[in-house]
Amino acid sequence: MNRSYLSLSSLFGVFFLLLAFTGCSSSGLSSMTPHERVIFDKAISENKTPSEMIGQAEKRVAEAVEANLSFYAPKTLKAAKDLIDTANEKLVKKGVEPEEVILIAIQAKQTIALGFEIKEQVIDLLAISISEKKNLDDIDTQSIFPQEYAVILGLLDQMISLIEDKKPEEATGMQTGFAQKTEALLIKTLYKITLDDTRKILAEAHSKEAKRYAPMTFEAASLKLIQAETFIRTYPRDRDGIKKIGIEAFQAATHALIVTREVKIISAFKTEAIEKFVLSIEKQIHALGALLGESNIPYDTLRAQLETLITPATTMGATALKVSELETTKESLTTRLSDEHEKTASLEKQVTELMDSLEVLKNKAPEIQMTPETAPLQAEKEAALGQAQEKTPDTMIDTVPSITTEETVSVQEITPLPPTPVTEPEVTVSIAKKE
Repeated sequence: MNRSYLSLSSLFGVFFLLLAFTGCSSSGLSSMTPHERVIFDKAISENKTPSEMIGQAEKRVAEAVEANLSFYAPKTLKAAKDLIDTANEKLVKKGVEPEEVILIAIQAKQTIALGFEIKEQVIDLLAISISEKKNLDDIDTQSIFPQEYAVILGLLDQMISLIEDKKPEEATGMQTGFAQKTEALLIKTLYKITLDDTRKILAEAHSKEAKRYAPMTFEAASLKLIQAETFIRTYPRDRDGIKKIGIEAFQAATHALIVTREVKIISAFKTEAIEKFVLSIEKQIHALGALLGESNIPYDTLRAQLETLITPATTMGATALKVSELETTKESLTTRLSDEHEKTASLEKQVTELMDSLEVLKNKAPEIQMTPETAPLQAEKEAALGQAQEKTPDTMIDTVPSITTEETVSVQEITPLPPTPVTEPEVTVSIAKKE
């Protein structure tokens, strides 16, 4: 009877629990997608608390922020955050069933999953536009032209919003206009950071009457600026080329300003001052000639005197190159000489070891007799030792033959043996048995 009572009580308990849950969240359950229903059922079966489910959703939001969904799917990310805020509010609100909070947390997680899918769509459909924005970011356009950059960013946000609203065709249709505006701003920024200083210098030269005092130099600098602008417009993504031509334009403008100043100063000289100036230049030319070994420079125009220094300067340059080559050769020969010294020392060591070995053999076995075949070889070894001792390391380079390790005699303890010839490499000796 007790068992029947317990079973009946359990059935009523489950019935009232389901009834209560259905009443409080029937609308929520009916709006769940099949996938959300699977997650919901799993959470209930694993006894997940509302706080745990909200924590999971908040973790997914943090991952979304790290993945920059605020750029790729901003509306979707905001919707997920709003759901989490709602779940937290209902968690502490009286009369709200736990299952309802769990359902909202699940929906927040699913919204984040949708946001990641939208990000992949944006990267795929707007790859070119995103790359063009990156070109602006690489040269810090935002800090140079913040208002124009904001317009570009607003257009890109519109395209992303269309993709979030499931209107990808409209989004991709905006890319052509976006590209035109982006490239115009890119070129404007490159002009600013590459040629701004050049323009200022040319303006200063113009204010100092460069067209009057240095017309050719000023015209050349102005032409170089135009060439730089044309290059930037034509190749706005060639950063190395833009840097190179930008430096050239800057140098040309600086030259124009300097020449303008110098000519203007000279033009203001009186006759005596101009003479002193010419003489000072001539003195510097003669001092340079003395350094180049050209002490007899004929008096002529300054241009002609400078031209007489071209040949000795060229010769000195060639001489310097030759000296450099000789230094390289010297280093090579020094290295080779060091190697030959090492070879010579090794040779002397081998010969000495050979003679020491033969001496040990004689002391160990006084009856050793050199055979007619080995006598010439022994004489040759002794002669080689004498030559090695007479010559210095420098004179032995390329003249002393090397002795291989096969010619080195290894000596071991000799024990009385029957009268059998003992053969060493290239040396043959006969040992007579003592009576």
